[in-house]
Amino acid sequence: MCFSAEASFAASGALATVGALSFGKAKSRRMRWLAFVPILFSVQQAIEGFQWLVEKPGTLSTILGYAFLTFAFLVWLILIPFVDEQIEPKTSRRKWFRILTWVGAGCAGYLLYFLLTKPLTVCVTGHHIDYQIDIHFPFFAIGLAVYVFITCGSMLLSSRPMMRLFGALAFLSLLVTVWAYQETLTSVWCFFAAALSTLVYLEIARDAKKHKGFWHRW
Repeated sequence: MCFSAEASFAASGALATVGALSFGKAKSRRMRWLAFVPILFSVQQAIEGFQWLVEKPGTLSTILGYAFLTFAFLVWLILIPFVDEQIEPKTSRRKWFRILTWVGAGCAGYLLYFLLTKPLTVCVTGHHIDYQIDIHFPFFAIGLAVYVFITCGSMLLSSRPMMRLFGALAFLSLLVTVWAYQETLTSVWCFFAAALSTLVYLEIARDAKKHKGFWHRW
């Protein structure tokens, strides 16, 4: 989390619990893909927890920074539309998720270029972790717009109610973050998204209740 080590580790533990419960509740292999979302957010928040404990700037801080940004810049861009495709019950929508997954992979490659070629500095700004990497406007603005289109747009396209709610609230949390925490947008928005990933359990529980009484396979 973006406020303190204690808060980060508490969030990580809570998300790991939600992920484990979701995984156990899932009634199909495809729904288990969804359960990985809070689990991976748990790992990302744990990384930021350790970030609070190390000297900044420094070698260990930079390593942890790259690990955090690997999730922020690469993992979510590919995983979110892929998971949405896996759990989508309507065949007509799955092709759009496949397209978004490939677009996400392309955008991830674009951001990977900056991770590999630009220096990263991690510091604390306004009581939040600030990941400073040289991505200037308009590259940042264009990249952010595509990022939001892929992640939030993918969830809003889903026919599953909780995924649409997840996408809508993630977009609203982005607007709040841009307005109030622009300098530390990556850290703060990832925290909001991590907290919202608890909705995953509700969708998996809803799916399990719907299919109660038999084991279905895709």
